[in-house]
Amino acid sequence: MKKIPELVKEHTELFVFFFFLITSLFLGDGKQPFVDMWWALGILTMYGVRYYQRGKLDLRPLPRSIGLVWTALIVYYIILTLFSDSAGYSITATVRLIEAYLVYVMFSAISSERTTNLFTKWLLFVGVVATLASFVFLLAPSWASFLPPMNLLYATYGHNHLADLLLFVFPIAIGNTGLLVLFTIGMLLTFARGAWILLVFYLLFLVWRSKNVAVRRVGLLVAAAIIATLLLVALRGIPTQKPSLLADGRWEYWRQAIEAIKERPLFGSGPGTFYLQSKRLQSAPSSYSWFAHSFPLEVAVESGLVGFSLFSVLLYLVFRRVNTNPLLWGTVLVLMYSFYEFTLDYTIMWLLVWVALGALTKHHIQRSTHSKPVIAALVVLALFYVSSIGSLAASVFGNKTLAFFLAPYNTNTTKEFLENIREGDVVKSDTALRVVRALHKSNPEVLFAAIKAGRDNFSGWAYKQALLYDPGNIDKYKTYIRFLIQQNDTRNIWGAVVGLGKQELPTYIVPGLQRMTLTIKPLSAVQKEELTEPLFGAYGLGDRYSKFFYLLGISLIDDNPKVTEELWKLSRDLAPGWAHYHLELAGLYYWKLHDATAAADSLKVCRRNVYAGRYCVENVDNLVLLPRPGTFKDKIVAIPRY
Repeated sequence: MKKIPELVKEHTELFVFFFFLITSLFLGDGKQPFVDMWWALGILTMYGVRYYQRGKLDLRPLPRSIGLVWTALIVYYIILTLFSDSAGYSITATVRLIEAYLVYVMFSAISSERTTNLFTKWLLFVGVVATLASFVFLLAPSWASFLPPMNLLYATYGHNHLADLLLFVFPIAIGNTGLLVLFTIGMLLTFARGAWILLVFYLLFLVWRSKNVAVRRVGLLVAAAIIATLLLVALRGIPTQKPSLLADGRWEYWRQAIEAIKERPLFGSGPGTFYLQSKRLQSAPSSYSWFAHSFPLEVAVESGLVGFSLFSVLLYLVFRRVNTNPLLWGTVLVLMYSFYEFTLDYTIMWLLVWVALGALTKHHIQRSTHSKPVIAALVVLALFYVSSIGSLAASVFGNKTLAFFLAPYNTNTTKEFLENIREGDVVKSDTALRVVRALHKSNPEVLFAAIKAGRDNFSGWAYKQALLYDPGNIDKYKTYIRFLIQQNDTRNIWGAVVGLGKQELPTYIVPGLQRMTLTIKPLSAVQKEELTEPLFGAYGLGDRYSKFFYLLGISLIDDNPKVTEELWKLSRDLAPGWAHYHLELAGLYYWKLHDATAAADSLKVCRRNVYAGRYCVENVDNLVLLPRPGTFKDKIVAIPRY
């Protein structure tokens, strides 16, 4: 048996991969730029070591069909990035695809029965390390504060995503009783019901398929333990962080994904941009996600049916050329799990799948060759790494400007740079805004940060674009309306008010708002102040909008009294307890629209209200006593806040 140093020297690429794999367990993931940079370094190191040891890359060529589809998919992602809703997000997503390609090529090159066996043993070791680490964090939760929110070791929210990794290692642990016990306990403590169910089906399939009595017995025991725990949780109501099946957020994310696919079925919104579509299409506040919780849906949203087809063809071709092995079953389980979970959005799991498929690839061509696509991919990855590490170093030393210019695609560095631009610094401001338009044109977080640095014409566009993708951001909507009022941008004020109303007002009121066409005259300084105050005052929802609609209506009364009528009806309906609105509307009907019947009906509505009724005119026949429109303006303006 060879010693460990000899094994490491002989399989250096494998050792490098597992070093980065284990360290990544503690780095977490979830759109973290550092993780992308870390894995770029790891993959470049693997290829660098191979080149150093052999004097050349010495790679087996991929089967022609697989190589062509990989190339087509990467080129397609690069083209999509140019038209993406956020080229910044798409650059990172494309880098992750390139990383998958490079690890697949590497492990396809070194694949052999011996390499696969060694890979399997080291993967089991990773499974043990991850499971034991999760036990430590479970017993000492305060230590988990050092982990990023998204990780594979501790359930920060929902279930513990250790289940993602354990699905991979379970099939290769069959036959090792000690490891099976450890992994079973670890799996049960994840409370990942979807993984439990999938694993039970796999174990029952194994029992049905296997002729080994010991394997069948172990499979039944583990399946029974999982089923018993699942029933115990369901029937005894054991509290977990997981919602019920019907309340699960996946249904909302899948609805959002389907809506996004309908909008752009062929080419999608751009790699890595599901988050933007989720935020835009959310049906309730905070019901968005970074991930679709379904890999097929996420691919279809981001790259359209073209990208989905390329991925499908690639997986079909790859699976045609793999050796049947327990490692293959682990890969299949993870891919199946990704249909209803975001497991492949963890870089660890994403790369593990492609490493395993590469290691299991059958080869008929043994000649070595340099691959131009591989070299091109390595150059792109090296540029990304240099850019990322340089930006990180600049940021650590407080040079926000250099950090931004080295990695303008990075959302965090861009936001930090924008927030630190000094007022009047035209050069930095103009440069930053050009970058924002090019790389972050639909990213609301970046756009909101850019507004402070932008000129008025840019700010108007940025507000509108940002709120299109973040319509639930009530505070920013109010700020946008205030900006429009201060700029006297009367063409866009009402559209912004309708957009805000869609988020806050009862659904039966919104159609009426959308039907109105308003032509607002330039506002005086007093009118600007009057219209702005209700938006930011501490009013109830009804008082805020009723006051705003009343004041907007009075500014239109001479040019378009019918629109004033609609606005004042809204004011009355939103705050029926205030007699001022009833009397103003009745006065409008009688004195401005000359409709005595409507005025009388308005007073009848007022008298039926328990609060406003006693202040309304008792004798509806004596309409000449009605106040003229605007009589109660000062009292309405003076309506108190909380």
